[in-house]
Amino acid sequence: MGHLLRVGFEQYLLLQRPLTLEYSEVIDTLAYRIVWGGGGTRLHRDISLGTAINMMNSFVSFILLLVANKISKVATGERLF
Repeated sequence: MGHLLRVGFEQYLLLQRPLTLEYSEVIDTLAYRIVWGGGGTRLHRDISLGTAINMMNSFVSFILLLVANKISKVATGERLF
């Protein structure tokens, strides 16, 4: 459940082309382009923003894990922690 937002960063990064970039952008590739420049885009190197994006992604994943744990406790009486 915690890895729900991880979508296979390498696949999206390697298959992105300028024509499909608008439709194939995911959170991980956006953070990568922000930190490393992305070659030809208007985004410039901003390590703090890239870190904040990835931290927010992790925070949302953690919240989803807590919600799934609560639902499991209510539905079955069992939980992870």
